This record gives sequence, C-alpha cells and structure tokens, in this order.
Amino acid sequence: MQESQTQFFDLYRSGLRTMSDLMKNSLETTERLQNQQLQQVRSALEDTNRSAGQLGDLRSLDELLAAQAKLAGSQVQRTMDFWSSVWRAAGDSQIALISQMQSFTTRATQDVVRLATSQASTLGSAAREAGATVREAAQAERSRGEQRKAG
Repeated sequence: MQESQTQFFDLYRSGLRTMSDLMKNSLETTERLQNQQLQQVRSALEDTNRSAGQLGDLRSLDELLAAQAKLAGSQVQRTMDFWSSVWRAAGDSQIALISQMQSFTTRATQDVVRLATSQASTLGSAAREAGATVREAAQAERSRGEQRKAG
C-alpha cells in the first residue's frame, strides 16, 4: 500500500511540476511580448519626434504631402510589425504548450501504468498468499480429520 501512495504522490508532483512549467512559459512569453511592444513604442516615439522636427523645415505643400505619406507608410509598417510579433508570440506559446502537454501526458501515462502494474502485482501476491493460507488450512483440517478417524 505504501508503494502505491508513493507512486500517487509522484504522479501528483509531476502534475504540479508540469503546471508550474506551463505558468513559467506563459509568463516568459508575456514578458517577451511586452518587451517587443515596448521597443515598438520607443521606435514610434523616435519616428514621431524625427517627423515633428522635420515639419519645421518643410517649405511647400508638396514637401508636406511627401512627409505625410512617408509618416503614414512608416506607421502602417509599424502596425504590421506589431501584429506580426503578437501572432508569432501566440504561435510560439501554443507550440510550447502543446509540447509540454504531450510530455506531461506521456509521463502521466507511464506513471499510471506503473501504478496499475504495482497494484495488480500487489493484489496478485495477496491472492496467492490467501490461496496458500486456504490450502494450508484445508490440509490441516484434512490431517485432523484423518487423525480422528484413525484414533
């Protein structure tokens, strides 16, 4: 019985360890995504400051329209980069999650098989011992019966 409890606790610990690993991976992904977003915000601020500085140098409507087109293109590119990084991070996170769940499922299956095998062998041993005890008791009863008949 002690062995099955130990195996159950090992299985439980394995599950907790896996959940902890999943949480760690999720938090690391969140941190990585926030760092990417922070870099993109800094880049946008730099571009905005640079564009604002250039506005004072513009002398004609054509130059103003060209600067606006350049700024709009830059903003569209930045937006595309942002969403690309969000989806990439989500995909990477899902890949890691699936990998960890496959690993956990494999370990859990092995632990359950080991626990079931242990229980079966324990029950088998108990059944053999009980059978041997019954045989011994029957043999002893036969011997006593034969002694009574002989005596």
